[in-house]
Amino acid sequence: MAIILSINLIYAILIWIFFNPEKSLAWLKREKYKDVTEGAIRYTKWMSLIGILMLTLIILVIFILTKIELA
Repeated sequence: MAIILSINLIYAILIWIFFNPEKSLAWLKREKYKDVTEGAIRYTKWMSLIGILMLTLIILVIFILTKIELA
């Protein structure tokens, strides 16, 4: 149960980063990222999208492997 909640939390953070890249860049380092460049925003969105896709792929592989072992 704890694993499912932590995965949901990771998904929520990655989705938030994808839709709010400016705020996510300034989340912990406000002084460093006062004026965010377009390249940094694009990079942040791509990395969050890749993170979402990789997490989904990992979950699918684990699900398929456990399904095969149970059968």
